[in-house]
Amino acid sequence: MIVATLLFVLHDAIVKYLSEDEIKFYHFVFYGSPVYLALPLYLWFVGRLKENLVTSNYFIAIVRGVLFVPLPFIAFTALGNISLPEFTTLVMCSPIFAVLFSLFILREKFNLFTVGALALGIIGVIFILQPGFDNFSLYFPLVLVSACLVATTNLIVSKFHGVVTSFSFFIYGGLFVHLFSLILFSIEPKILDLSTVGLILIASLAANMAIFLFVVAFLKAQKFYGIISCLHYLQMLWAVLIGIVFFDEYLNLLSGIGAILIFSSGVMALTAQYRGAKVQDNDPNFK
Repeated sequence: MIVATLLFVLHDAIVKYLSEDEIKFYHFVFYGSPVYLALPLYLWFVGRLKENLVTSNYFIAIVRGVLFVPLPFIAFTALGNISLPEFTTLVMCSPIFAVLFSLFILREKFNLFTVGALALGIIGVIFILQPGFDNFSLYFPLVLVSACLVATTNLIVSKFHGVVTSFSFFIYGGLFVHLFSLILFSIEPKILDLSTVGLILIASLAANMAIFLFVVAFLKAQKFYGIISCLHYLQMLWAVLIGIVFFDEYLNLLSGIGAILIFSSGVMALTAQYRGAKVQDNDPNFK
């Protein structure tokens, strides 16, 4: 989990660097496509591609895939205009949306941890956004949209895990992003030097490796779900360190307090989810 969080921030740092070099998100996705295509090609080679493309509910797979389309655009746009620590902290608001979804869509019950998570998270977001202050940026709400989309895709996986395989979620999740980027790239192609292409491939590999390591961590440490999940927030630490060292970016006092509140919110949200799961496991009549 520690390595995975660092890889995620490495990906975002490279995106930030490239976004300041007149490279668009579709250039990034196009040149990074070999990393995405590696899994489908492997499945095709071993004769398992068809079984992972066929699903009992194509609508769910397609909707989730479409939700991923705005994410690279938001990342490139936001990271080109706000600091890496601010971006990462706001992305870490996904558990806040997850709690809201669990309450109003999945109809899960309120508990003290749920209420506390929502309260701390909302206050933390306000500290980061600082509406009415000079530090406020219109790109902050854009990142919150990204966090909401990520939470929505995770909700879909959780609610419909039985109709689509993990490989199918991965393939359909990247399919529409890459097709859309291919269309835009064909309209505005850009030849990049080898060093830039290398950075893009490193970033794509880092993100996919991080996702893989997340899966391995949760599979190997199922009894320590809460502790493992909280390590996700190490991304905020790596973002602050990388932001200082490579981009000379710092969180101001209010943003720092907001980051601490959002971290606390995430821990409480995970605790609430874990307690809810334990109740469901221990109560055979739980509905």
